[in-house]
Amino acid sequence: MHDKFIDGPSKDFEDTPVEETPEMVEPDGPTSEDPWSAFVSSLTDDEKGHLSSILRGSPKADVRMDDSINAKAMDSIGDTVMEAGSVIEDYRSELEKVIPMEDGPMRRVTATDSQYRMFETTLTNPDREYIIKLASGKHMMGRKPERRILSINCKAVLNIGSDLIINGKIVPEHLKWAKTLKDRN
Repeated sequence: MHDKFIDGPSKDFEDTPVEETPEMVEPDGPTSEDPWSAFVSSLTDDEKGHLSSILRGSPKADVRMDDSINAKAMDSIGDTVMEAGSVIEDYRSELEKVIPMEDGPMRRVTATDSQYRMFETTLTNPDREYIIKLASGKHMMGRKPERRILSINCKAVLNIGSDLIINGKIVPEHLKWAKTLKDRN
């Protein structure tokens, strides 16, 4: 059975002519849409919301969403745009141009007194101290407070319907409540 294999090239294809393909010619102008526009077009509404939230400073831990966004970024712009749950700083300005932000930095939300009271019951003492410091005008971003902010914002979304802290500051709609937190402490 071993003697049926041919060691050399097959003679059946030696005389077959090879078709030549025409040279590829690059057109003068752009033929496809901008890579950033293509990237944004490929995102689902949830992915756009996720990116918008991260750009506003609300860290959201969702590895699958980050991976999906990065896969689409690779297809469109040739690189990833997220790393460790954050936007890669080299791409922040470009993303801020193309990712729609909802009503400025965040949607306007007005919470009721009962919602704030419920929210207060979920806060730990370090959460309260952190909010009080921010409400008094201290900027805390340099101390790597991502986990504290995430914890507070998760509780806030569940109880008052929106993030409490964005870009290291108390959201203006909640500042009055936050300033009174010290008095109730």
